[in-house]
Amino acid sequence: MASKTDLFFVENLISAITSSARSCPSVMKRMFHLLRTLSVKQFSEFKDEV
Repeated sequence: MASKTDLFFVENLISAITSSARSCPSVMKRMFHLLRTLSVKQFSEFKDEV
């Protein structure tokens, strides 16, 4: 089960990734989109907080 600390780390990671999206190659954009999708699925119990 994911903790709030885990969610905080994931949110910060995704924020850093998405804020650099304009300079990111398209292959990496697709990979990060998949990572975000899987993270939302993994941490679904925190859905209202994301």
